[in-house]
Amino acid sequence: MKRMFFVLIMLFISQLGFSQAQNGARQLMIINNTNCDQTFEVFGGNFCKCVGYQEGSVSYNSSFITIFAGQTVVHTDTTTLGGLFSVNPPGFVYGARITEGYPTICGIHGGTVGQPNCVGAGLTYSFIANNSDCSTCGSTTATWYPADCEGMARLVFTP
Repeated sequence: MKRMFFVLIMLFISQLGFSQAQNGARQLMIINNTNCDQTFEVFGGNFCKCVGYQEGSVSYNSSFITIFAGQTVVHTDTTTLGGLFSVNPPGFVYGARITEGYPTICGIHGGTVGQPNCVGAGLTYSFIANNSDCSTCGSTTATWYPADCEGMARLVFTP
């Protein structure tokens, strides 16, 4: 009986994770727990469900965003992200493209994190962050914490 209860609980938890992985989020919190500035671009669309092509779907990209060492920034809706997200009504975020330094100086090198079923990427990306002069700053892992449609996704940078 205990085994069957455990299996049912695990199936329920995996279903919750799967359902969230197919959704975008209206809000985004970015937390930089490193001693390095972090630069990235957020992307998403105008539908919460991000699985497959949807009629009338629009893709959004933010401008490059730099969050300073130790800083936390909260976007209560996507219109504050800049770039193509500066439209009303707010869209949904699906993930982030992480750069390993300042893209206008160091070039665009990096990876992608986000909702796995939305972006085909993982929840984490590890890299060596660069300073504004492209010198090495430190090892960093970017982790995406998914949220449901009206929730707040989190992008967290840790050493």
